[in-house]
Amino acid sequence: MARLPQDLARALPRGCAVLGAVPLHPDGECWLVAAPHALLRLGHGDGEAGALPASTGWDRISRASWDAERRTLTLHLLHDAHGPRVLSVPDAVRRPPDLRGAGEAGGIGGEAGAGPDAVVHDVDERGFARALRQRVDSAIVHHVSRTLPDGTRATASVRRGADGVLYSTTEPESSEAQPDTLGRALRDLERSAREAVGLPTR
Repeated sequence: MARLPQDLARALPRGCAVLGAVPLHPDGECWLVAAPHALLRLGHGDGEAGALPASTGWDRISRASWDAERRTLTLHLLHDAHGPRVLSVPDAVRRPPDLRGAGEAGGIGGEAGAGPDAVVHDVDERGFARALRQRVDSAIVHHVSRTLPDGTRATASVRRGADGVLYSTTEPESSEAQPDTLGRALRDLERSAREAVGLPTR
C-alpha cells in the first residue's frame, strides 16, 4: 500500500500525528495529510492541488465529499472565492525501487515513478476519508439553515477553531456593511445559532 514518503513526513510539525494520507499525483510528489489540527498539503502539486493552501484548519472546511467512482475529493472552504476544490486521488502510486545506497533512488521528483523498475503501490483512501469526515464534523458545534426571502439557502454555524475557541459564521458571509434585507436575515440566523450554544449575541 502507498504510504506517505519519508522526506515529506519529515516536513510535518514535530510530534504531528498522521490520521490518514492520500497522494494527489501518481508520482507521489504531492499528498494530503489529515492531521489532528488541520488538513495539510505536502510536496509540490499543480492545478487544483497546487492551489490548495498548505494548511487548512478543520473549522475552515465547510463540507467535504468523496466520489469513489471518480476518485475525486471535493472540498468546500468557508468564504472561498475560488469555489469548490476538486482533487483527484490516483488508485496507485509509482515509485522508484528502494535501493540501498542508490543515491537519489528513494527521493521525490526528477524521474520518480519512471522506468521499468518502478514499484506500484495501491492507494487505500479509506482511513483518510474517515479521518476527514470525523475532523470536519467535530469542528462544527452547531448549525442552522434557512431559506431567505430572496430564495438564498443560508447556513449559520458555530465552529471550534484550532485553538479551541468557539466562533460563528454564515454562508453566504454576513457583514455589518449589508444593511439590506439579506444582511439582516443573515445576522438574525447567526444570532440564533449563537444563542443555541450560549454564546453572547449582539
